[in-house]
Amino acid sequence: GNFTRYFGATADFSGGYGSEPFVPACTRPVPPGCPTQTQNLGAYHFLGGPRFTLRTHGATPFAHALFGVANLREEKSGTRSEFAMGFGGGVDVPLGKHSAYRLFQADYIPARRPNGVSGWDHGFRLETGIVFTFGKK
Repeated sequence: GNFTRYFGATADFSGGYGSEPFVPACTRPVPPGCPTQTQNLGAYHFLGGPRFTLRTHGATPFAHALFGVANLREEKSGTRSEFAMGFGGGVDVPLGKHSAYRLFQADYIPARRPNGVSGWDHGFRLETGIVFTFGKK
């Protein structure tokens, strides 16, 4: 939603998937000969916050600061949720009255480490795609 021509609020929901080695019964670093398995992973971000937009007749650059929750799902270890943030921006090119092509969106995503472990995990994401807008500009 836009409060003024240049300032608004945004919500960002995203998911990422992958796999990694899982070592259930060995210490780290993993000794030679220790049996390993593979586990599937999912990371879901539910973030929201202020967005600053430079509105022009052509491309529309924006920057945002997002805050919320990262939900991490590990096949073998379970699910946990932690505080997360997202700082970044991108550029949209209008396609029509209520759509645009997002040339790119780049974000730095820090998230608290789980289970009382001190520190932060640091992630980055780069996205592109179609954006649908609602309401007036």
